Amino acid sequence: MNDFSNIICTSGCFDRLHKGHLRLLHAARDFADTGYDYVFVLLNSDEYITEFKKRVPQPFEKRAAALFLTSYVDSVIKIYQPEDILKNLRPSLFIVGDDYKDEDIRGREYIKTVVKISKIPGISTTGLVKGENLI
Repeated sequence: MNDFSNIICTSGCFDRLHKGHLRLLHAARDFADTGYDYVFVLLNSDEYITEFKKRVPQPFEKRAAALFLTSYVDSVIKIYQPEDILKNLRPSLFIVGDDYKDEDIRGREYIKTVVKISKIPGISTTGLVKGENLI
């Protein structure tokens, strides 16, 4: 099956929303405004962040609410890993930061095109958690 839906996805923790996240989400909305139907954020569960990032995140509901407040997002889907959702959604575009390698994008085989958005140097959630890059 090679059919892709006319949607845009991105994924991540989006814990402690910062201007790097906003740049990525704004880019997703800009692409959506060129003829795509929706912008979906595949938002990692609290359990995933605790297990793999080794920190306690802001609760999922708070992170999802913050994403909706940006007005760049049409839907937020809770995930542990993205593969199963991507297999069903089959997005035409998947937006990531330019630090991602294609082989590191989980579920890449279910995505038509990956678009990389340049990161803002020195801005990261890890830095915010450590108090290094407060905005």
